[in-house]
Amino acid sequence: LYSQYPLVLSTEGNGLDCHRTWELFYLGCIVVTRTSPLDPLYQGLPVIIVDDWHEVRDPDAPRRWIEQVAHLTDRDHVWRRLHPQTYLGPIRQELQHASR
Repeated sequence: LYSQYPLVLSTEGNGLDCHRTWELFYLGCIVVTRTSPLDPLYQGLPVIIVDDWHEVRDPDAPRRWIEQVAHLTDRDHVWRRLHPQTYLGPIRQELQHASR
């Protein structure tokens, strides 16, 4: 059902994160979510971060948001961004650097 829509709202779950957000990326959707300390995790992914949910009421927002991040919905791009090595590689490098 979600994949029928280019934009999908993803609210907080039981914590700051919600499994729905990550599922929507895999479905090729643009996720609209509210700002949180997790914002840096979404860099390079098809996500729109709003400061306030009232921003979604702007009738021009969907068109603007789609134009802004639609290029990031490519399945290969999303898979590369969500692959564990994308995050583990830099962490390992930092740990090696710190242990010197």
